[in-house]
Amino acid sequence: MKTLITKHFILTAIFLFPLLFSTQIFSGQKEIRAKIAIMLVRGEEYKNLKSKDRVVTGDSILIFVQPFSNLYAYVIYSGNESAQLLNYQIPFKPNKLKIGTDDTLLLPSKNHLYVFDDKNSYAEFTIVCSLNNIPEFDSLFQNNQKTSRESWNIAEDKFLGGYPNSINEKYEKPISIAGNVRGKNIGEFLNKQPIFQGEETIIRNYKLEIKKK
Repeated sequence: MKTLITKHFILTAIFLFPLLFSTQIFSGQKEIRAKIAIMLVRGEEYKNLKSKDRVVTGDSILIFVQPFSNLYAYVIYSGNESAQLLNYQIPFKPNKLKIGTDDTLLLPSKNHLYVFDDKNSYAEFTIVCSLNNIPEFDSLFQNNQKTSRESWNIAEDKFLGGYPNSINEKYEKPISIAGNVRGKNIGEFLNKQPIFQGEETIIRNYKLEIKKK
């Protein structure tokens, strides 16, 4: 089992069950719809991660974005000192962040999880789905996947200032999911997630406190 260590994450190769996704097509002018979820895995159990949850070192997560229209997805992690665009690709081009109705973005991958280590006491995940690319974010990550926490906060505040009502809980059906990792299929987990919707932009934000075991 190969382990990759970064400043903020330990990415551990963990076999997960095959993915089976159902996709719907939605046509609209400005409204976008997407399933956005983070699966929190603790031991053999899993559940939906919620904003302001407390996690402990060794907990793992898997991030999902399933669009119902073509959109740009930005998934940013920020820790105590730096921030990084998790779905960054080299060379960086905004079009590489575009996903369609036949795509499902899984981070880090279907066979890996992000595992919280003890390097940070705080973690924040910002997931932005947008009808158009976001120049403030594109310029920030143009030359590097990582940036300082301060630079990210400035870009985030500048962008979010134009969408004061976009961080919301507007979804088509509420749901709470928990279960056993070995007994569940990831596709089943995603299929049961609520669908979020917004005018041109959907923003989901998760602020987490990390505790040592």
